[in-house]
Amino acid sequence: MMKNPRTLVSLGLTSLGLLLGLLLRSPLARAAVPTGNANGEATLLRQEPRVAAVQNPQRPAEPGLAGDDLPSPRAVDVVQARPAGDQIPREDSPWLYADWLAGLRVEALAEGISAATFDAALAGVAPLPEVLASDRNQPELKLGLEAYLARLLSERRLTTGQAQLRHHHQLLLEIQARYRVEPRFLVALWGAESDYGRVTGNLPVVGALVTLAYDPRRAAYFRAELLAALHILEEHRVTLADLRGSWAGAMGGLQFMPTVYRRFAVDYNGDGQVDIWRDPGDLFATGGAYLADSGWRTGQGWGCEVRLSRPVGPELLGHGQRLSLAQWRERGVQALDGGALAGLEQEASLIIPDAASGRAFLVYENFRVLRKWNRSDLYALAVAMLADRLGEGE
Repeated sequence: MMKNPRTLVSLGLTSLGLLLGLLLRSPLARAAVPTGNANGEATLLRQEPRVAAVQNPQRPAEPGLAGDDLPSPRAVDVVQARPAGDQIPREDSPWLYADWLAGLRVEALAEGISAATFDAALAGVAPLPEVLASDRNQPELKLGLEAYLARLLSERRLTTGQAQLRHHHQLLLEIQARYRVEPRFLVALWGAESDYGRVTGNLPVVGALVTLAYDPRRAAYFRAELLAALHILEEHRVTLADLRGSWAGAMGGLQFMPTVYRRFAVDYNGDGQVDIWRDPGDLFATGGAYLADSGWRTGQGWGCEVRLSRPVGPELLGHGQRLSLAQWRERGVQALDGGALAGLEQEASLIIPDAASGRAFLVYENFRVLRKWNRSDLYALAVAMLADRLGEGE
């Protein structure tokens, strides 16, 4: 019996709908999903492919650096900021996030994280808009050298740092004897990272890392950090309630990322916990262990500001070019007062971090170690100068 034409059309549309539904749920369809941008225009959202955890893939290769395989302690590194409208599309495509989360769960369980730990840590977690807002407003991206130094080298920060050096004098000497890192540099990093523990961040680390791992810009790096945070919970090193930090997932007084915590955490007082939020011994020992393993050279300083008596070609600028102090003297590089360069004969790089200020610096290996904390010349200079000023009172 011939079917009614309307019935045939209805069946055909139903079959087409089922076929389209299957295609949209396929991996190929999810690789390019139409959505809308801030202007209401059609765009393509590319879903980040699932990848295995990797060890800090965001670090640019820089030949010759000691400890180049080390993860950065923190993730507030200078990167290209995202456009203001380029945000995670949560409300208009919740199935994308659910699918991503399901893939993360499979990977976490394959790494030995229990289902109970994963489900408890991720229950109700969704990407946080405030994390993306902070990611687009890093001070290293917006401030020039003079403004950045003024912000970090305040008189209050210096005075507080000197008081902390005196208060923790004996502990810091013990840390120096074990890891060969001068106290003033550990205290300067502490001051730069958290204002001596005053501001360690109060965001849930898991939520912050979920946001950045779901965002495709640096997904692989933050996915590895998120998995490391779940391992910390699995190993009962920190409770979920205490696992709080910055918008980038950095934790404690020195703002360690989870991968660094897992690798370098030191239980200095032997109480079975590594408390980088409240215990100065654990905090400084973990910082000392990281710096020592990164290639810190005790007694060699970080470098100095210099004067250029004649122009230096651009091919000589930057961390990739290293010459001895004698070679720099031959090229017209002088001490800031116009005298001859003095100091240990070691290789140095010439940097001019801010063309507007024109200030030039010769920097040594220890400066490059400080840049591993945060790959910004402005940051490393501020920490180094704060350490020098703290050292004046020793």
